[in-house]
Amino acid sequence: MTPKSPRATRRNDALAAWIRQAGVSYQELAVALRHTAADQGRSDLRPDRTRIGHWVCHGEPDHPCRASSR
Repeated sequence: MTPKSPRATRRNDALAAWIRQAGVSYQELAVALRHTAADQGRSDLRPDRTRIGHWVCHGEPDHPCRASSR
């Protein structure tokens, strides 16, 4: 088994802070991201609240707001 890189296991404090500042739940963020992705024709991006939690706890994605800011 290949060990995970430190980057893949580091908490994403910036994302956690952004979520707190926005005052949204993981579920609300997931819904907004799914809608934004769908508006851009990206049916392959379907995060749910557990995926958002994974991004916060394990440092993924590097730039989560890129897709939602377009």
